[in-house]
Amino acid sequence: MAYRILPIFELITAVFKGLSNEFKVGVLAVVSICIFFVGYNFMMGRDNFFTRGRDFYVRYNNTQGLSVGTKVMFNGFKVGMLRSLKMDEQQMIVAKIEITSDMPIPKDSKIKLESALLGGVTLKLLLGTSKEFAEDEDELAAEYSSDIFNMVNTRIVNVTNSADSVLATLNDFFHKDGLNSAIGELPIVLRELTQTIAEIRTTVDMIKPGLAATAKGMGDFSNNLPEYDRQLREGLGHFNQVGRQVDSVRVDELLNNLSVSSGKLAAMLTRLNEGQGSAGKLLNDEKLYTDIVKTNAELQKVMLDLKKYPEKYIPVPGTKKQRKNAKKQSAKDTAVWN
Repeated sequence: MAYRILPIFELITAVFKGLSNEFKVGVLAVVSICIFFVGYNFMMGRDNFFTRGRDFYVRYNNTQGLSVGTKVMFNGFKVGMLRSLKMDEQQMIVAKIEITSDMPIPKDSKIKLESALLGGVTLKLLLGTSKEFAEDEDELAAEYSSDIFNMVNTRIVNVTNSADSVLATLNDFFHKDGLNSAIGELPIVLRELTQTIAEIRTTVDMIKPGLAATAKGMGDFSNNLPEYDRQLREGLGHFNQVGRQVDSVRVDELLNNLSVSSGKLAAMLTRLNEGQGSAGKLLNDEKLYTDIVKTNAELQKVMLDLKKYPEKYIPVPGTKKQRKNAKKQSAKDTAVWN
C-alpha cells in the first residue's frame, strides 16, 4: 500500500477539520504565545528557559558600554548572563546577573568588567577564597580591567572621527600636478644615485687588490732589509779581502756607490711611508675611502630629510607657508642633521 505524505497545510486542515472556529483561534493564540515566549528567551540568550538560575547584583560606576544579554564567562565557559541594568540614587549602575551554573560562589567573588579588542565589553567571574558562599539576591564586588584594550577603545573613536578629514587632506595634497610630477622624478634621481654609488664601489674594489699587493710587497721588502744588510756586509767583507790585492781607489769608489744606492733606497722607502709621491698616496692616503663614507652619510641625511619634510624640496603651488614651516623644522631637526 502506498502512502502519500501530505503537505503541512493539508495536515493542519485535516487535524482541525470538524472543530469550531473558537477552538481553532484559541489553539493558534496559545501556539503564538509559546513561539513568542521561546523566541524571546532565545533572543535574550537563555539556554534553558524552563529553569531559573541565581540572581546576583553588582554596582559599577562605569559600565563602558555594557549591554543587557552580555555573557558571564568563567575560564572560557559561559556560566550566566546580564539580565538588566539600572541606576540607583547614588548614580551607581546596578547590574543584575543571572548565574545558571550550580557551581558554589564564595561571597568575596568579583565580576570583572573587561574591554574587548576593537570594542565591546565582557564579564568574567573571579572566584574568591571565602568559606562562606553567596546566596540568591546577594551583591558581588565589581572589578575593572586595566589592560591596554581600555586605552585603545578610549582613543579609537577620536581616531576614526579624524581619519576622514586626514585622508581627504592627503588626497588633495597628493593629487596636485606639481607634486605628482616631482614624485615622478624621484625614482630617476634615486636610480642615478644608486648607479653612481655602485660605480664608485666597483672602482674601489678594482683598486683595492693592487694597493694591497703593493703594500704587502713593500712590507716584505722592508722586513728583509736587515737580512739584505747582513748579506751585503758579508759580501763586502769578502770583497774587501779580494780588494786588498787591487787598486784601493776603485774599492773606495765602489763602496761609496753602494752607500749612495743604499741611502737612496732608504730615502725612497721613507717617502713611501710618509705618503709622498703617487705610490705613497695610494698606500697611505685614505681620502678616497673617507669621501665615500662621507658621501653616503650625507645622502642618508638628505633622504631622511626628504622623507620627513617633502614640502621643503617640492614647490607645490599653494603650500608656501607649509614649505616655510618645513624648512624651519628641518633646520632644527637634530635627528636628521646631527
